[in-house]
Amino acid sequence: MEVGEVCCDHLTSSEVATNFMESKRRYASRLKRFVSSVRWKEYPGDISHIDHKRLIIRVAPVDDALGIWVNGTLGKKRFHDHLSARIAIFELLESGALHSYAEKHRKAHLTIRSSRDRFAAAAAARYD
Repeated sequence: MEVGEVCCDHLTSSEVATNFMESKRRYASRLKRFVSSVRWKEYPGDISHIDHKRLIIRVAPVDDALGIWVNGTLGKKRFHDHLSARIAIFELLESGALHSYAEKHRKAHLTIRSSRDRFAAAAAARYD
């Protein structure tokens, strides 16, 4: 049996269906605004760029497809058009996975950098 959200709420004596559908509509609205946002900047060479909550996100050509760069780190997934890349970025932002990815790679970058700094300091101390 299939019923609409209002009838479902009446049958279940709750507002679960209405809340669920409203959540879906809000998600679709956020997705539409993000994908078509004026914050996306287009550059020559089929590159688009957005700054979002301390993340620098770029969609740029990689081989024969498009890749996503986050704070200078290229992701593994490839896309055939900017729309599908932007949708993937939105979904990753919504789930929090993009921030986790950026934080993981920031820590890895800092670890490499700090070990280089320690090595350079040790080498400099050796010659003093």
